[in-house]
Amino acid sequence: EATRDYSISAALVGDYVNFYTENPLADTLDGYKLRVSIRGQIRQKIGENTTLYHATFYQPSIFDFSDYIISSITKVSNKLNDHVFFDVIFDYGYRSVVPEEKKHYDIATQVAVKIKF
Repeated sequence: EATRDYSISAALVGDYVNFYTENPLADTLDGYKLRVSIRGQIRQKIGENTTLYHATFYQPSIFDFSDYIISSITKVSNKLNDHVFFDVIFDYGYRSVVPEEKKHYDIATQVAVKIKF
């Protein structure tokens, strides 16, 4: 098993957002956008039983680079034995274009126990 994996990738993605059912954002075609998606990813084994994983996506609109999305996830996975894992996950998301009075970002922290057979 590899102790590290670093990569950068890019893609073209479609995005649909409709904050209001009767009134989609004015600068979109019924809420649809094309975005460039650039992702950096790191997977690094730390010691025998711990793995650090991180990925960040930057997704600007092709036609308006001031309209972008950033998604980031960081996870520390700890192998307790051959079948049980304990993970701590931090998730961050940012949208530059949101409805008035809404936050531009979302943050979540998760703790998980995984059982693999």
